[in-house]
Amino acid sequence: ILETGMSSWAFSLARKAEGVNISDESWVRLLNTFDRFRRSAEDFRSADKAYSDVSKVSPVTMPRFAKSPEMLSDIANAARNLSRNIKGLRDWYQWTDAKRKAEGLGLRELTGAIEKGCVQTDEAYQVFLSAYWDWWTDVTLDSDSVLCNFSSNIHEYTIDKFGELDRSHQDNTVSRITQQIAQKIDLHRNTQESPDWVMLQRYMGKPRSPRVPSIRRMAEKHHDILTSLAPCWMMSPLSVSQYLPVGGGDFDVVIFDEASQITPWDAIGAMARGKQVIVAGDQQQMPPTNFFQRQSFEEDEWDESEDSIPDQESILDEMEKAGIPKQHLNLHYRSKTEDLIAFSNERYYGNKLITFPFPNKARGVSLVRSDGVYDAGKSRRNKIEAHQVVDEIVRRVQHKDEKVRKQSIGVVTFNLAQQSLIEDLLDEKRMKDQQVEEAFSGGRVEPVFVKNLETVQGDERDVILFSVGYGPDRAGARPAMRFGPLNKEGGHRRLNVAATRGRQEMKIFTSLYPEHIRVTARNPRGVRDLKDFLQFAEEGPGVLGTQTRGPLGSAESPFEEEVIVSLTEKLGWEVESQIGVSNYRIDIGVIHPDKKGEYLAGIECDGVMYHSSFTATERDNLRQQRLEACGWRILRIWSPDWWHNRQRAEEAIHRQLSTLLQEDRRPTGQPPAA
Repeated sequence: ILETGMSSWAFSLARKAEGVNISDESWVRLLNTFDRFRRSAEDFRSADKAYSDVSKVSPVTMPRFAKSPEMLSDIANAARNLSRNIKGLRDWYQWTDAKRKAEGLGLRELTGAIEKGCVQTDEAYQVFLSAYWDWWTDVTLDSDSVLCNFSSNIHEYTIDKFGELDRSHQDNTVSRITQQIAQKIDLHRNTQESPDWVMLQRYMGKPRSPRVPSIRRMAEKHHDILTSLAPCWMMSPLSVSQYLPVGGGDFDVVIFDEASQITPWDAIGAMARGKQVIVAGDQQQMPPTNFFQRQSFEEDEWDESEDSIPDQESILDEMEKAGIPKQHLNLHYRSKTEDLIAFSNERYYGNKLITFPFPNKARGVSLVRSDGVYDAGKSRRNKIEAHQVVDEIVRRVQHKDEKVRKQSIGVVTFNLAQQSLIEDLLDEKRMKDQQVEEAFSGGRVEPVFVKNLETVQGDERDVILFSVGYGPDRAGARPAMRFGPLNKEGGHRRLNVAATRGRQEMKIFTSLYPEHIRVTARNPRGVRDLKDFLQFAEEGPGVLGTQTRGPLGSAESPFEEEVIVSLTEKLGWEVESQIGVSNYRIDIGVIHPDKKGEYLAGIECDGVMYHSSFTATERDNLRQQRLEACGWRILRIWSPDWWHNRQRAEEAIHRQLSTLLQEDRRPTGQPPAA
């Protein structure tokens, strides 16, 4: 454009100059001016080319300049502005390059929104992801017939039907096994076919005499008949060696329970009588030991400081060393509140145990600070603490609330002397008070027991009362760091056993406070864990670094986050997320508006927790049964429903929660509204 204009101007000037007397000096100045103009035009053309090489556009062809009557002036002003903002030129170039690439990928709407200020640059990535996943979800749902045609009503009906069939299958399996066993015990038919049956019938009911073979002899001679009558035999390892001959007929499988307490030499005899062996046990619990067997009840012979008696290796340890294939069982069944197992789960099992949360925030573990005195030099007893434990037992068995009265009770002590004292005081109370005696003899399914650390493994009760016993002496001196078996190597196992015996509640009576225990690197692990256990019982699971209730962190998925926002901001419910302390947690807990410390319901989404199960039985049957047994009312929100019609899903969950709240508010005996 410039070159064409310059040529025309020069030609026009030459024609006008014809016949005009112009001095040579003027011509020289004119030609010099024209030459400078030509060089400036060439410089402008070079600059324009360099600019267009970088920006892929020429200023001369830009609409804002090309249509302007003052093109050169406008370009000059733009150039001056560009010069003043030269530091931002690199960013601008990067933006134009990114914009060109983005538009080439079909993102023109996004770049346009960014340039208009509708989308902030720091939000662009999230806006893109949101739009992309929105598009991807639509495509995926439309292309999958199951997701596209998903119906929560049909799906939940299928789950309910599956649960019924699964439970029916289990019941039928039990009946079928029973029938198969019964078919083998057709006494009339077998009596006709086998004289051994006749002989065995003669022995039955007869008193022991030289004419009646020993049990070992009968087991050797009539093995097949006896195993038909009783396919499963429950015996101690010692009884197996005593009554069952080797080679007299093998069992299909031999199963050891509580194998951590069985020594290898006791186990070998039973293992020799089976075709297969299953060894079940917990290496974090009691090993084979004779700690208290080596101690005497006599005051002058019992030395609690005797740490020289080592724990023995168990058959479980030997199997571990031999590299026998193993399978971890991580579903915890006993504790009815999670904090009953929280300490052991965190301290000894690496939080790998699966426990189920409860719909109330009541603590199952508590600590009672006693002003008792430990008689360390003589009886090694704590009378004040023992009286408190006995009073608590009496209070419970005479309680006006039938639920409390029916709770089974167990007492665990740290030493034999404290165990003996509590037993004596309890017997004395029963003899003096007829009401107490009647409460104890009232047909309790599980009687009250009083045991020590070494003997309590395998027992469980609804309520466990813990008597620590140790504490300051009469002079108020700080307790010595000598806690009997806890000072031994492996003493923490004993604490673990004692701390996991309760189903519903554990109450610790102690004159030994956490601050009394001086922890150093030289302390045995059992002593260090005792201090932490007492602190946990007094202050709660927060001391473990794991809270029992939410909010326990962010939701597991964006889907759950959206549900939480809808429930709180739109529907007006107060909720907490990720309820629980173990690897299994309820996605959302809706707090009860009327009952402090309780949840109205739990809401599960079909997210990470739901699809983490390996089988449909675990996911849709066992877990649901367990949560309902814990007292939860579980509601579900399915992601396809939420995606297809979010408003309807919100209305449905709000309606369900409102119905549950109305039921709780309805007076007892009043029928529900029609």
